Amino acid sequence: MSESPTLEGAYRLRAYPTRAQQRRLGRLFGAARFVWNWALARRSQAYEAEQRKLNWMALSREFTTLRHAPETVWLAELAREPFNRYCATRSGRLRTSSLS
Repeated sequence: MSESPTLEGAYRLRAYPTRAQQRRLGRLFGAARFVWNWALARRSQAYEAEQRKLNWMALSREFTTLRHAPETVWLAELAREPFNRYCATRSGRLRTSSLS
């Protein structure tokens, strides 16, 4: 038996969200893109200025401050859980070449 898992089947799925759900998903995806770009820029700045790498915990602390800043208060209106999960799974893989 092979040690690597194999794909035995696949499912194709399509969602038909309502207009309200489309708006909410659009805001969430836009915010995720904003946070990704912010985290990437923040890590680059920290490395260039101080030669240190920020881990996801440090970024999470800074993200809390960012959410409550007057110019980005719109982030506080969205659920934080998707951002926490995203940061936790991507913590060591923030790269400019790819989002995967």
